[in-house]
Amino acid sequence: MVLPVLINVALNIWLIPIHGLMGAVWATLVAYSVGLVLTMVVARRSFPIPLPLIALVQCTFASLVMAGVVLALPARIDAWPDIAELLFKAGLGAGVYAAVAFIINAANCRKIVTDFLGKIKSRMRASTAEAAP
Repeated sequence: MVLPVLINVALNIWLIPIHGLMGAVWATLVAYSVGLVLTMVVARRSFPIPLPLIALVQCTFASLVMAGVVLALPARIDAWPDIAELLFKAGLGAGVYAAVAFIINAANCRKIVTDFLGKIKSRMRASTAEAAP
């Protein structure tokens, strides 16, 4: 992680006098991106785990749909308190993501959800059967 730190310091020295706080943001973004790529390269040598590209594309699509829906909402809902607006938008985003992921069966989530619901139903049936005299 020495290289990302050096990149961050060098870019901060260069960008902060020109762009102020946004220069620091950009420097950090570039340094963290370099760190991420280097970490992935080193980790793939030690732990060669396959990258599930189809699941990655499906989850990215669900994220883009969620972002589009949330961004399509009014920027401010003046009648609502800030916390209510935040919770509404976060809940709507989570719901849209879950719905899209379920519809396109991202990362085989449909089977995971149905298996989970089946386990809950069988446990409920078992506890009901034990409670009955």
